Amino acid sequence: MNPEYPVTLVLHDENKSTKVNEVEKIIISEIVKKLPKEYTSKDKLGIVVPFKAQRAQIKSLLRELGLEHVQVDTVERFQGGEKDIIIISLTASDPSYISAVLEFLFNPNRLNVAMSRMKEKLILIGSQEMFNATTKDIQKFEELIEPWRTLFRKIRTYGEKLWSGTLEEFVGELDTSEDKYQKILNKYKAINMEVFGINEWPKSP
Repeated sequence: MNPEYPVTLVLHDENKSTKVNEVEKIIISEIVKKLPKEYTSKDKLGIVVPFKAQRAQIKSLLRELGLEHVQVDTVERFQGGEKDIIIISLTASDPSYISAVLEFLFNPNRLNVAMSRMKEKLILIGSQEMFNATTKDIQKFEELIEPWRTLFRKIRTYGEKLWSGTLEEFVGELDTSEDKYQKILNKYKAINMEVFGINEWPKSP
């Protein structure tokens, strides 16, 4: 992940996940494995998720990578000071589920707290469906959904597309020691991805 871009959006089109997202687990695995070793210490890296089930999945992954010391938690439970790198897994991608838990997922505090914890880089991983979410309740739309859509629009408008392709291309060849991921990758290998980076946050008009 290019350090020139302090905010990076990793977008995918998987759309059937609720409290656990295997696609985002694979993406996080690849990102963490590519980070310089000095950025994987407890005080350098933090991963924020909305659900305890996704937290358990990511914790299991980190144990396999020998990084069980890395903090993974929900926004509500995230403790400690700032981290150099914050990774956010938005997790939910099923449109019906997103609509059902709208107020929880789009709580503005969730985004603000997560962003306030990063010192050098924020990596936001999410499904296109999170940014397509809508509601007939105008007040809820303006208070909950619009801030996320604004973030999405700013990254795409003022940022740069750094990469696009499938999940299989993003991962490349798996190590023989990680064959258990092959079954998951085979299931999702055709998922489309785009990566956007923004090197200077645009000022509000």
